[in-house]
Amino acid sequence: MKNLISKLSFVKPYLTKELLYMTIAVLSLLVYKYLSFDPGAHGFLLKNVFGVNPTNPGEIDYWKYMMWFISSFAYLFIIPFIGGLIIEGKNVFKKFGLTFNKPKIGIPLLLSAFVLMAIAIIIAVKLFPDFKQYYPFAKYAAINSRVFIIYQLAYFSYFIGWEFYYHSFVLFPYEEKLGKPGAVLIGVLPFVLMHFGKPLPELIGSFIAGVFLSILALETRTFWYGMLLHGMVAVFMDIAVVYF
Repeated sequence: MKNLISKLSFVKPYLTKELLYMTIAVLSLLVYKYLSFDPGAHGFLLKNVFGVNPTNPGEIDYWKYMMWFISSFAYLFIIPFIGGLIIEGKNVFKKFGLTFNKPKIGIPLLLSAFVLMAIAIIIAVKLFPDFKQYYPFAKYAAINSRVFIIYQLAYFSYFIGWEFYYHSFVLFPYEEKLGKPGAVLIGVLPFVLMHFGKPLPELIGSFIAGVFLSILALETRTFWYGMLLHGMVAVFMDIAVVYF
């Protein structure tokens, strides 16, 4: 037994917080990828928890996305947050930028970036018809303004999980060991990969946006500005596609 332990002792230096965080991050992403669109689990929740039983194809598609938004919050925010809470204790709020910090930097950057992105979206929607085929995800959401608003509120909440995961949980833990450039790289790579399959201009833009949002989080020590920016831009994309 002692010989076995001594042979495995080389593993000890690798058992770091960073590796533990990466393990939780990978597990969270796997759960997200394989369960966020699970029709069985979501169908059960719709009927027994939300009391909804959609019948026509448009409503079924609509609720599929609504459940995706809700479950994504659980998979990309709650699971990593609980993991971080177990490891860091009360320090989790400071460690992962869960409080608003540096408003004099964050708010002007948030507003100016949104204005630039809004202009780019309007131009892109006019030049690239693919956007109108892709957004909104659930076409039934555009049936009337009430359904559209409810859908957008759920869509906006989805970005709490998304931004916490990519620009907090897979960013801040690696800053000390890898420095800010290394931490940005760790966060940007999966962020861009998750945009594969979307229109090419958006895929290219995801890299630029990923770098910007990572730097914004590191400089303000919070992910909230990035979350608000990403959510506002995503909602504005749907608005531009439906109403412009």
